Amino acid sequence: VFRKDAGARPRWLSMSVRPILDPGGEAEGACFLLQDITPRKMIELSRETYMQRIETLYRLSHIIAESGSDATRITHSVAILIAEVIGDLCTISLLSPDGKKIKVTAYYDTSTLSRGLFRKVLAAMGTEFPSNQGTAGRVIETGKPVLISNVPPEELAAVAIPEFQEFIQQV
Repeated sequence: VFRKDAGARPRWLSMSVRPILDPGGEAEGACFLLQDITPRKMIELSRETYMQRIETLYRLSHIIAESGSDATRITHSVAILIAEVIGDLCTISLLSPDGKKIKVTAYYDTSTLSRGLFRKVLAAMGTEFPSNQGTAGRVIETGKPVLISNVPPEELAAVAIPEFQEFIQQV
């Protein structure tokens, strides 16, 4: 993989070298071939992403089918699935019927340290909080999901409620 600079899209290059031999078998030069294979790699990556999505949807449909109408079991199983797929903390919060509160109904992280820190946060602040605060409030306000890793730490700290500050700093 070659990158011109940190902001540039990666380019995939294939390189091969073979010697050019004279009639006596001695090397008299080399043939060097450099080929940009970025389009092929992009197709491969796209195919891999598509297959991961299909597998996740397949696993999700099984979770729902096996859980029946048990909302608690569904939310816990989905939190585990999503955390495994993204490799990070997944929380599932439900909005109260009046739209004023959010309740964390399930969470999971593949890291036991992160799970413990999040459990500590929930123990300190409870599982319900106003729907107009924090990152969840931002999601509700904009209607757009937020992938925390795409949010600069200072911006995340600015919108996170105080109880989450230790979690953000340590994770």
